[in-house]
Amino acid sequence: MINGKKITMVWHVGDLKLSHEDVNKVKKTINWMKGIYGEEMRTLRGKKHDYLGMELDFSCPGEVKVRISPHLKGIITDF
Repeated sequence: MINGKKITMVWHVGDLKLSHEDVNKVKKTINWMKGIYGEEMRTLRGKKHDYLGMELDFSCPGEVKVRISPHLKGIITDF
């Protein structure tokens, strides 16, 4: 909890998803992590992300849209 609000961190191998209501808390956490893992740690910010084979879309407040169809098309084509 940061300032009474939940910070969410989801970590899988080398991928991390981080979210908090206050964007400055996210920036501070990223900077803290760069101090541990180095400045070359890559960060992506925005409302839409590819994460673990899913497209996550946070464009609409209070909801997330998850799509896997583009990734499934690639799997089917390769098969």
